[in-house]
Amino acid sequence: FKQKTAYEIRNCDWSSDVCSSDLLYGGLDESVVALIAPAAALADLFAGGGTAYADAFAAYAQARRDSRNQLDVEMDMASLLVEWDLGFATLVSGTSALDHKLPWNLAYAGGLADTPSEYDTSAFNQELRLVSPSDGNLKWIAGVFYSDASIDTDTVTTVPDLGPILGPLTGLTGNIQSSGRIKTEAYSAFGEISLLMLDGMLEPTIGLRYYSDDREATNRLTGQALDRGTSATSPRIGLKINVSDEGMVYLNAAKGFRTGAVQGVDQVAAAAVLGVDTDVLLGEDSLWSYEVGTKWSLLDGALVLDGAIYFTKWDQVQTQFGTASGIAIVNAGDAEIRGIDLGFVWVTGLEGLSFQGTANFNHSEWTDTDPAVTASLPAVEDGETLANSPERSFNLSADYRQGVGGGWDLYVRGTYAYLSEQTEITTGNETDDMNNVSLRAGLASDHWDVSVFGENLLDEDTPIALTNYTEAPQQRLYPRVFGLSARYQY
Repeated sequence: FKQKTAYEIRNCDWSSDVCSSDLLYGGLDESVVALIAPAAALADLFAGGGTAYADAFAAYAQARRDSRNQLDVEMDMASLLVEWDLGFATLVSGTSALDHKLPWNLAYAGGLADTPSEYDTSAFNQELRLVSPSDGNLKWIAGVFYSDASIDTDTVTTVPDLGPILGPLTGLTGNIQSSGRIKTEAYSAFGEISLLMLDGMLEPTIGLRYYSDDREATNRLTGQALDRGTSATSPRIGLKINVSDEGMVYLNAAKGFRTGAVQGVDQVAAAAVLGVDTDVLLGEDSLWSYEVGTKWSLLDGALVLDGAIYFTKWDQVQTQFGTASGIAIVNAGDAEIRGIDLGFVWVTGLEGLSFQGTANFNHSEWTDTDPAVTASLPAVEDGETLANSPERSFNLSADYRQGVGGGWDLYVRGTYAYLSEQTEITTGNETDDMNNVSLRAGLASDHWDVSVFGENLLDEDTPIALTNYTEAPQQRLYPRVFGLSARYQY
């Protein structure tokens, strides 16, 4: 299918619920114009007189005033899934293709610079799997995977030119162009086998995955090409203990691997301005995760409880951070994560009423960071919490559904979500806690669903996420809203 979406990014005055075109943050900050205009006149003086630089800057400033932050996405996708019963196993074939175009423009530094860009991505993926029959004590899966993908980028960072003398001193030397191509070809082979033992009480599992890829980054302006091939073998070991018909305990240990990212030379240069030394082709990161968990079905299935304790050791973490002109990536160091997951589903004795909830408590921290990275990114330091990693989160919901005749059901659903504070990686600033309450009530039939709803009923207006690389550095919940929804399904 084909999908095309256009967005216009707006900056809203949340305190007054105003979100008008006058508040779009793509325009040039006039205080920046007042600061740079005298320098343009001074550049004319150094050039021997005239108004060439002053006139060029005036035209540039008007273009920035007219500039707006915009995204325009066009995407074509196709996929095919085939299953063939061979008797001894089922052959599963999954094929997909993607063509994705992303022209966009974002403003930075008070509108002094913007980045009209175009990203053109194409990808082809093919996976073949053999899956054993579901009955029997021995279960297994084996397969192969292939991927061929590329992304072409063209970016222009628009900045004024203050000439051969003031330009290098101020960094205002005119437009900066970047044009490149990243190509990735990858394949993997994988398999997993499990065996029910001791009359189904024990079920050990062993799995293995081999992955290899080759990435090439080409600078189309200079013709320079960089190539890197990486490979890894990732094992998985598990043991499931069926304690009774009502409950089980499991243990898992697995290794994960992520190929090194590829970024543009402009991203590397922007990181260098902050003092962060990184590369176009980054090194891979990997982790070992260990988990012990349990799941129980009680009260004749009316109450389901599950929980898990986990520990993750993460090496050479590929970390995104903000620069003056967007996002860059660096292998920032090693980290550890430990935590607890809890969950429940309770179908009460009152017909149609149920409750469910999940909770997570975790502690993440950097354990071995690069001092040069820490000097520029204070949040990346031994003992500090990983960015965008809340230590606590909860989600509770209540559902009530009851038939009211004529093929219609009355339903009511309420939810409460909580997220503790998170750290922004570049500045080290923290968000506030998030408390989000919503409620929906309606009538539903086989084809119709009509409801009234309220979202963010507490009218939370504090930041729930922070960035430092756009003119809108705070993400917030939508202001409290009430509405009516009608949906027809055929």
